[in-house]
Amino acid sequence: THKSWRLFWECLPTKLALQRRSISVENADCVLCGSGGEEVSHLFVLYQFSNQVWSTVYKWWDVRFVQHNKVQ
Repeated sequence: THKSWRLFWECLPTKLALQRRSISVENADCVLCGSGGEEVSHLFVLYQFSNQVWSTVYKWWDVRFVQHNKVQ
């Protein structure tokens, strides 16, 4: 899907992505947890809630969960 493609290429308009495009953002911190910059890897992997979701999904699939530091 289009969103999958955008996620893969880190083109989602996160706060840090907007800043890289010279778009003024008052605060680049994550609006969900307030820690870390709002970027794709934080929102979909590193954010505590997302991490718990992925861990649960992997358990359902009987797959070993390995946390990564950054989406590449």
